[in-house]
Amino acid sequence: MLHYELSETELSRLDDCMKQLDFITDLCGHIKGHPSLSIDGLQSFLCAIQQGLCTTLKAVEERREAQQVLNQGVYQQHAPVGISPDLLVRIMEACSGADVGQDALAQLNDELFQVAVNDGFREAPKAFYAALQRQGYSVTSMVRNGEASINFERPAAQAKPKATARKRERLTTAAA
Repeated sequence: MLHYELSETELSRLDDCMKQLDFITDLCGHIKGHPSLSIDGLQSFLCAIQQGLCTTLKAVEERREAQQVLNQGVYQQHAPVGISPDLLVRIMEACSGADVGQDALAQLNDELFQVAVNDGFREAPKAFYAALQRQGYSVTSMVRNGEASINFERPAAQAKPKATARKRERLTTAAA
């Protein structure tokens, strides 16, 4: 058995066909009493088509109603909560290279992970870790006693080598 989804236009056309077949069936019923015409075969054929179309329309209508209920349930179940503006700002700050500290990053990670679990944003923590790594953070995860933890470390900034003295500074130092 093949199943097809029907659009509103197709459903409307089927309904129109049903009305036309009803009209033809009624006409055949009136002509049936005429002795010179034998239309029993045509009438039974049209009645079978009418019954088939009624069954199809009923199935399509039931499927449409079931899909609406399903869509409504999915929307209510996964209502978009999203990331709060405060969390988004703090994540952007951390990902832009600001040194927010290990504790703040751990808290951001926990909040983002909670949003990911609740709302299905499974890729959000991965993108967060990748952005931190691009900013020079080392992101490592560890499991101890059945508890997972993620550590964020940023290598200490290396002291810049002292610039060589400029020509003017060397001349003034030499003159003195």
